[in-house]
Amino acid sequence: MGELKIEYSHKRVTPFGGMRLLKEFVDKTNVIEDLRKVDLPYPNSNAGYDPIDIIQGFWLSIYTGASRYIHADWLRYDTTLQAIFDIKRLPSQSTYSRFFHKFSWARNNEVFPT
Repeated sequence: MGELKIEYSHKRVTPFGGMRLLKEFVDKTNVIEDLRKVDLPYPNSNAGYDPIDIIQGFWLSIYTGASRYIHADWLRYDTTLQAIFDIKRLPSQSTYSRFFHKFSWARNNEVFPT
């Protein structure tokens, strides 16, 4: 039998490499630019996360199989996926929870009019 050659690479890898196509879709639809135009809740702290990064991180969590906020923590350590989506750092489960609790019926109707 032939030998299996194993090599190491300095290239960054992720188990979610197919997300590059999703990034291209997001870019072509201009959804990020549209989100920047609406009144999203911003953090009260200088150390807070950009709401766009929170939303993108939440989307990535769902696209990669998360069904609870705690599952979003999987991606916090995937720096390659963060680089693909140009996100400096992904938030914790508590950040997602706090962010989405800032939405009331009135804010939902303002941000997402029908």
